[in-house]
Amino acid sequence: MARRIIANSLSTFGSSLFSILSRCEEKGLLPGLSRILKTSILGLTVSAIASCCKIIPPLVTCYKPAVVHPRISELEISPNPTNGAEKVKISAKATLIDLELDSTAYISSARCTLDTLSVEMKPVDGAFDEVDEELEVELTLPLKPCTTLVHVFVESNIETVGSETEYLYITSEDN
Repeated sequence: MARRIIANSLSTFGSSLFSILSRCEEKGLLPGLSRILKTSILGLTVSAIASCCKIIPPLVTCYKPAVVHPRISELEISPNPTNGAEKVKISAKATLIDLELDSTAYISSARCTLDTLSVEMKPVDGAFDEVDEELEVELTLPLKPCTTLVHVFVESNIETVGSETEYLYITSEDN
């Protein structure tokens, strides 16, 4: 009720002031100044009326939950190029980032894929139980000389996945 009274009062005041300034402009009394004042006061009055009539909705905050992701670094394949070697050793370091978001997170598994071959990687310390893990696996190469991609996937106990890719150059002994 009070908002309506204030809005009506502002409307009446603004209308009266607008009429006075319009008459001053028509009579040639300060034509430039009265035009500037008229438009400024009109804008101020409309804003004041709108703010009195506006009902403020409750504040709603939407956000995307932050997630702890594994990051893979130091992905190494040796030998690369293979120069006829039948096996390659793949090593990587996995780290969970943004741990302040979930202090219970740790790396729970890792796997390495090469075309259709998929092999579980092993932690160097023997157990997946830390936020930093050094991983390794030895692969027997089933492919003829070519260039292929090696993919390493690391998963945390909260089901977030990180991945990294590296080229593997499978070459014959004489290359």
